[in-house]
Amino acid sequence: VGVISQLIIVLLNIAFNDNARLNIFFTLITGFISVIIIEKKPILWPIVLFLAALAEVLGSDYGAVGVGLILAFYFIQKHLKANKPLRLVFLTVSVVLAAITLATFQPWQINYYAMLAIVPILLYSGKKGKRLPAYLNYAAHPAHLLIILAIQLIISLPK
Repeated sequence: VGVISQLIIVLLNIAFNDNARLNIFFTLITGFISVIIIEKKPILWPIVLFLAALAEVLGSDYGAVGVGLILAFYFIQKHLKANKPLRLVFLTVSVVLAAITLATFQPWQINYYAMLAIVPILLYSGKKGKRLPAYLNYAAHPAHLLIILAIQLIISLPK
């Protein structure tokens, strides 16, 4: 899925006359590796900093902020399940930062919208929901990128 999505990202970048960059899967993998490192060998935290810096330098979606948010979301879910007041604080801060971002939109601030993901994370009960067929899960990310590409191509057609 990550390879297919990366190819679509390159097509989108060509369509938007933008520089090619790494898609969200690089950030997700980097964040996942960072969580494993912190959980298994906390003394290796400099490697996590290196991975976050690498995500930023390579221009992956969300960059170092994304890696930091993955770590924060993981530890919030893992360690704050029982602490409702602290969960409420995280929820409030996330929503306020997203609202400020919306009110004073700057392109570099778009990463802060990812903080809204804290809402479903904090509301998650720990129980699995209904399962979709696996192919729908795998197709969702590349499909939405293809839709964006199609819209961009339609918009850019000469009139």
